Amino acid sequence: MNKVIAAMMMMAITAVPAMAANSVDKNADKNARPNKKEMRMMDRRYDRAMDRHHFRHAPVIEMTTFKVSPRAARHKNVVMAAKSIHGVKDVRFNPRNGMMTVVYDARCTTAHHIRAFVN
Repeated sequence: MNKVIAAMMMMAITAVPAMAANSVDKNADKNARPNKKEMRMMDRRYDRAMDRHHFRHAPVIEMTTFKVSPRAARHKNVVMAAKSIHGVKDVRFNPRNGMMTVVYDARCTTAHHIRAFVN
């Protein structure tokens, strides 16, 4: 029984390259590269395929660091103000030097918007 299975596997292994060779164009140049137009078409097809899948909805995580004005730091809770913005993932505030580091989703908000809202 084992000999029969081994013989069938050997036949399958040796037949696959022969079947694959039949589908290859014999007249095609093996060293030919696609021209620029074909490359653009391939890139466009790849981009469309990526847009159709989950990459379209993946967050673009960015980080920004800026100085909070002393007046804003004294009069309002700048950490809660920054966390209330849609798209902000994490906020770190150092009250000694007044620097705030914000991790946010760039598809939802911008660093300019965060700075303007907090200051």
